[in-house]
Amino acid sequence: QQNREKLALVLQHSLGGDDELFHVALYDWLINAGEVDRLLEIRSLYLEDLKRGAVSGDGNVGIMDLLWKYYEKTGDFAAAAQILCKLAERRGRDYDLQHRIEYLSRAVVSAKSSNVRTGASAEGEFLHELEEKLERSEER
Repeated sequence: QQNREKLALVLQHSLGGDDELFHVALYDWLINAGEVDRLLEIRSLYLEDLKRGAVSGDGNVGIMDLLWKYYEKTGDFAAAAQILCKLAERRGRDYDLQHRIEYLSRAVVSAKSSNVRTGASAEGEFLHELEEKLERSEER
């Protein structure tokens, strides 16, 4: 208990700094230390940059997996759905068909949550595409 309180205090002081390299090293340490929940609670411009970097191009699967959870936790369901879709569509052998179906299912749920909140037509279109992809995947 005392160690967790010390960690919380260190994090609070550390996150106030403006050293980007330190922030990235801290996020990496939190991931490797299994402190993912703490990482998901952080609100920082540096974390936003890290997330954007992971999403563009061929992002790190581990970080992308954290990202959709982060976005879901913060209520940005549209962003969570986008990340989940990218994970489901990744090329290579990272995941079998069942994992891809699971990601697509979660993406559909997130997209539906987003549509309920915003009602944007572009998001409705994206939801329709996700549902079609999920249906085709489940037929295999």
